[in-house]
Order: sequence, then C-alpha cells, then structure tokens
Amino acid sequence: MMKLPPDRNTAFPDKSPFKTILQGIKADNILYLFVKQDIITIFAHYQK
Repeated sequence: MMKLPPDRNTAFPDKSPFKTILQGIKADNILYLFVKQDIITIFAHYQK
C-alpha cells in the first residue's frame, strides 16, 4: 500500500476525515469487485 504524505493539519495528524473517507471508498471498491466476481461466477455456473 502506498504511504500517504503526512497530513497538513498538525492538530490532528492521524485524524484526517478525508483520508478516512478515501480509505473507506478504496475498501468498498475492493469489496465490490469481489462481490461482482462472485455474482459473475454464480451466473456463469447457472447458465450451463
């Protein structure tokens, strides 16, 4: 995983809401890809 540059907000160096949102979106995208792959596999299985 890429290391993010340190936050400019020195008051809360580890509590950037934007960074948390980005990580959440990334996790959702990965989860979505896995689920989509499963759905495609299931559909392909039942097409036969």
